[in-house]
Amino acid sequence: MMRVAVVSGSGRTAQEIGAYCHDALRGLGHDARQWVHVPDRGAGILPTFALRYFRRFHDRRLDAVLLRFQPEVVLVIKGQDLDPSHLGTLRREMKSIWVNWWIDDPGLLAASRRLSPAYDLFLTNDPTAIEEHRRAGARNVDWLTFGCDPRVHRPLRLSPRLRRRYGCDVIFAGSLTPRRVEMLAPLVPLGLALWADPEIRWLQEDGGIGFLALPKNNPLQGARRGNFIWGENLAAAYSASRICVNVHSHGAYDVNMRVFEAAACGTLVVTEDRPMVRELFTVDGPEAEVAVYSNARELTEKVEYFLAHEDERRAVAIRGMERARRDHTYECRMKRVLSLLSGVSA
Repeated sequence: MMRVAVVSGSGRTAQEIGAYCHDALRGLGHDARQWVHVPDRGAGILPTFALRYFRRFHDRRLDAVLLRFQPEVVLVIKGQDLDPSHLGTLRREMKSIWVNWWIDDPGLLAASRRLSPAYDLFLTNDPTAIEEHRRAGARNVDWLTFGCDPRVHRPLRLSPRLRRRYGCDVIFAGSLTPRRVEMLAPLVPLGLALWADPEIRWLQEDGGIGFLALPKNNPLQGARRGNFIWGENLAAAYSASRICVNVHSHGAYDVNMRVFEAAACGTLVVTEDRPMVRELFTVDGPEAEVAVYSNARELTEKVEYFLAHEDERRAVAIRGMERARRDHTYECRMKRVLSLLSGVSA
């Protein structure tokens, strides 16, 4: 049994993944604890001089809990709020192996390259970014993709009320980007249900996020059921849908969370044809577990096809669910992290 501290940075995604990792580690028999470290929570509200003290307060609070727990491993999820110099101070005071699981490459590669050399092991979600991190000075770099938590991501028996709220033929749940808006609009006539905030977002070169309101005359306005949803609500929405459409926000190789979570809930996933999708799932032939597309026209055609062939849709969805819940859980991911530590020293 190992003592493992899971530290999540700001952002709902990092905090949710941190919780899944924490639960998976405990399920594997380890003494895991989770902390959320958001020193910039007061940004935009507090004046600059007060924000400095606020950050220092949160840094010291994290220091105190880690020094008291004395973990053998510290797993940081993204951790853009943990300054490398502060991390260096902690490493001198603790005999822990520090691991970062960065979840936003290649979109935020400029930010992650500044952090990766500070860790004993740096895990990127995008294998194509590994060499960039090595050139930046990271000692041990590998990749780790997302997963599902079968206790959360599972087919749910829904009440009539929830079936009315979430039921649909086609679902997309996530943030809207310019490319997603373009790809999803043709699916509105096919019964698309959209769970997304009413704004279009994109990553900026400095790591910030640009956004503008979704135009009122955009066809996606009529498809919106509500803002983005998480956890059990997201599992309910996936369980009540026939097809989950996935459009990646950036990169050309990696796979996002939606593929694993939707598949584990028993809905058919129609996702972009990427190298990693083919490594993780069967996409061709009679044993296909997910469906793939290469362009907007093919996406629409695949959705139309599976809506018209229910038995085939259900068969592919069941195989995808079984694969996700067998091979792509967060317990599987944490086993891999722990196996990678055998060649790493603090």
